[in-house]
Amino acid sequence: METHKCSKCGEEKPWSKYQLYKGHPNGQCRECKTKAMKEKREKNGICVRPMSRIEDGKKLCMCCNEMKELSEFSPSTRGLGGIATYCKPCIASKYKDKEKAKAATSLYRKRNRERHLANHRVRMFEYRTKKKVTSDGTVTDELLKSLYAEPACYYCGEDTPSNLRTIDHKIPLSKGGGHVADNLVMACWSCNCSKRDLNEIEFLRKEVINDH
Repeated sequence: METHKCSKCGEEKPWSKYQLYKGHPNGQCRECKTKAMKEKREKNGICVRPMSRIEDGKKLCMCCNEMKELSEFSPSTRGLGGIATYCKPCIASKYKDKEKAKAATSLYRKRNRERHLANHRVRMFEYRTKKKVTSDGTVTDELLKSLYAEPACYYCGEDTPSNLRTIDHKIPLSKGGGHVADNLVMACWSCNCSKRDLNEIEFLRKEVINDH
C-alpha cells in the first residue's frame, strides 16, 4: 500500500486518505483538510457539510448516505480516493432526471449565488467577445427578426411559441463557429438548452440515440 506524508500532521497515511491531484496525493490529508474547513466554516457562521469517507474497501455516497463498494463509483480526480462523491446509481438518478437536475442546479445557484453570478459575468464577457471577433457583419436586426419569426424549431421541427424561441449557433462559438448568418438558426428553448456546446451533427445524433 502506497503512503504519503501529510504536510499538516506529519503522519504517513495511505493514498485513500488524500484528495488526489493528477493521480497523486498532495499536501494535507483529508482529515486535516476537513478539520480546517470545519473550523473556518464555524468561524464564518457557515453550515458545516458532512464529508465522505472510505472504510474497509467501501465509500460513503453523499447522496444516498450508504456505504458502497468502491466499484460502485466512477473515477474522479477530485474525489476522495480518486473516485466520485456520488455512487453510479445516484448520479444516474440525479442527472438523467431533468426535474432533479433542474432542482440540483437551482439549489447550487442559491447556495453559491455570488460565485455563480461572477462566473456568469465572465462567461457572458467571453461570449460577447467571441461574437464580436467572429462576426462578418451579416447578422443584422432584419436577419434576427426573420429568425425569431420562424414558427418551427430548426432541430425538433415542433411549432414553438414566440416566448420560447431562441437563436442558436449551429457550430458553437466555443467550437470555432462564427457569429455569421449561415451559422444561426431558430431553436426552441428546450433544444437550445439540451444542445449546450454540441455542434449540429453531434446534437442530432444524440437525440436519435436517446429516442431509441
